[in-house]
Amino acid sequence: MRQLNAATLQLAVHELADRDPDLGAIVTRFGAPPLWARRPGFATLVRIILEQQVSLAAAKTMYERLRGAIGVMEPHAVHALGIDGMRA
Repeated sequence: MRQLNAATLQLAVHELADRDPDLGAIVTRFGAPPLWARRPGFATLVRIILEQQVSLAAAKTMYERLRGAIGVMEPHAVHALGIDGMRA
C-alpha cells in the first residue's frame, strides 16, 4: 500500500487525467488539487464527510454544533446521540 503524499497525489492525478479527457482538461487548466494535511482519526472523517455535502462554512458550523451536543467526537458518542438527536 502506498502512502498518500504530494508525489503520489501528483502521480494519481495525472494517471486519472490521462484516462479521462474531461478531468485532463480540468487538470491542465487548474492543476492538481492541493494535498491538505489533516490529523488522522474519526473527527477528521466526520469533517470530510460534512465538507463534501455542504459548503465549508456550513460544515464547520454543523461540526461545532455536533461536537457541542456530544462533547467528544468519537463514534460511540455520535451513535449514542441517535438520529433524533442528530436532527435536533
